[in-house]
Amino acid sequence: MTINERVRIVRKELKLSQSEFGKRIAVAQSYLASIENGQRDVTPKIFKLICNEYGVNEKWLETGEGEMFQSEGTLLELLGSKINELDEIDRKIIMEYLKLGPSQRKIIKNYLQKIF
Repeated sequence: MTINERVRIVRKELKLSQSEFGKRIAVAQSYLASIENGQRDVTPKIFKLICNEYGVNEKWLETGEGEMFQSEGTLLELLGSKINELDEIDRKIIMEYLKLGPSQRKIIKNYLQKIF
C-alpha cells in the first residue's frame, strides 16, 4: 500500500469528502484527488498537515506500520508541551471538543468569538 492510498484511507475513516478533508489542510479537492489516485506525491508539508490536523500517526502514514491515529494520550502530551501545562478540566474540554462535528464546532467558535 502506498502513502497515497493511506491518505485516502484516513479520509474515508474520518468520513470526510475530499473537499472537507482538503479544506482543513488548505488543499483543493482536485489536488487531493490527484494525491489519492497517485498522480501527485504527498509533499513533506502536506504530510505534516495531515498528521497534525487529523492526529495521524506519522509512522503509519509513511510506512503503514503501527496504529493509524495517535492515541489521545499522545496527542494531549504533544498539546501540553506546546501550551504550558494542562489541567484535567483543560483536557476534558479539548477531548470533548475534538469529538464534535464541524457544525457543532462552528457554533462553539461563534460563541467564543462573541466572548472575546
